[in-house]
Amino acid sequence: ESSVPVTITSDSTTSSPSSIGASTDQSSVSAELLPPLGTVWYGSRQMVARVSLTGEGGKDQRVIAVTLHNRGSSSGNDLQNFYLETTNGVRVSDIIPAMDNRSVRIPLDASFVLSGRETKLLNVRADKRSSVRRTLRWELEESSDVEVQEVRVR
Repeated sequence: ESSVPVTITSDSTTSSPSSIGASTDQSSVSAELLPPLGTVWYGSRQMVARVSLTGEGGKDQRVIAVTLHNRGSSSGNDLQNFYLETTNGVRVSDIIPAMDNRSVRIPLDASFVLSGRETKLLNVRADKRSSVRRTLRWELEESSDVEVQEVRVR
């Protein structure tokens, strides 16, 4: 697996998304980190970010995991029970109990595949256990934050 040396980070509360790319031999997946659709309040299953994944190069790609890094003031147990879901509300990942320091790696279901040049938008959800004053500023830092594997046809 080779990496794409493209990393653009920004505050997820602004309209400028964070972008990154990961690739295999012939194809790649680009990821855009987008802000949530509204304020992240105290409570269960809050949308804390969105991730847009796009297959490039025409081959099917399995997205193994996405790692997000928080540069805001929320940390530790401020956020719990992370998972990814489709825009239709279907969970497509494991539930991760807590951040590891200020990062969270969210493995996706083995069935989550980007077909060819497909784009899928995912919601990042978590239980927020702190006040709205504790900020979130998510980043994708490097290409290894999006783990991909080419789907081999047998």
